[in-house]
Amino acid sequence: MTTSPDLEFQAVLNATLSAEYPTLRSAERLGSHPVNSKALPAIHFGETELQEFPARYELRAMVHVWSNLEGPHEVKTYQQRIRELLVNIEFTRDIWTFLVISEEFTDTLRDRDDSIWHGVQRFRVLVS
Repeated sequence: MTTSPDLEFQAVLNATLSAEYPTLRSAERLGSHPVNSKALPAIHFGETELQEFPARYELRAMVHVWSNLEGPHEVKTYQQRIRELLVNIEFTRDIWTFLVISEEFTDTLRDRDDSIWHGVQRFRVLVS
């Protein structure tokens, strides 16, 4: 049974970011589950939009970063590194090949009670 490309891309994100941030992975602050009560900083991925075209898919994938340090600096530092790790890079997993074409947008904003910074990035990915 073949898995869906959006689930496989989530695994690619997990492997790529786990290799870059092993301490976040070991502290369970990296993954596809919402941060809610987890320690910060944390990186969350999950929301996707998948469109099918002849012989390929196009995927849009969201990555969230949270920090409780004063100011947006930590969030923006993580966002920049995530961008460097993904954009214009080709990944293969299972039967899928993923080419991250671009980062469509990046937002950095205050979250919850104004003590947490929240960064949101959306990436456009071609899947074949």
